[in-house]
Amino acid sequence: MLAHGHRAVRYCDDLVVVCRTREEAEAALDQVHQILEGHLGLRLHPEKTRVVHITEGFEFLGFRLWRDDRGLHVQPRARAVQASRDKVRGITRRPQPHRVDHVVGLLNPVLRGWWRYFRIGDLRRLGWHLDRWVLRRLRAYMAKRWRTANWRRYPDPFFYHRLGLHSLQRGS
Repeated sequence: MLAHGHRAVRYCDDLVVVCRTREEAEAALDQVHQILEGHLGLRLHPEKTRVVHITEGFEFLGFRLWRDDRGLHVQPRARAVQASRDKVRGITRRPQPHRVDHVVGLLNPVLRGWWRYFRIGDLRRLGWHLDRWVLRRLRAYMAKRWRTANWRRYPDPFFYHRLGLHSLQRGS
């Protein structure tokens, strides 16, 4: 690809080729077909292989990338967010015999790992929403476990400072 004047980003079996015009992109796609299918005997996924303009956006390595009037945007794609929610939901299932500090201890590696991978993206709004959602899950866990309304008296700093819950917005 470099010999033909194209910029390419590759990680394992994922590949993005950056071109200036649609004609260059079509030519690059033909070259990718020749190299991968002809020389290497690999097949391209027909639904994932496409030519798009950056304003339409595309997904690569769990991120959604697009450009608009404000610049280039990089965010975790919806499936990655849903997968993290599913993990948190599994850890904070209500019928468990664990204390809240133990549940936070189980949550932190998941939250920290997700944050470390996706921190290159824009996590301000999404991180805030996920933090609020995790706190709601923990408060619902406490309410079910205690069967009282005592969970209401614990503000956000209780979870972050006292229990050490990892924040997806702040990264701490």
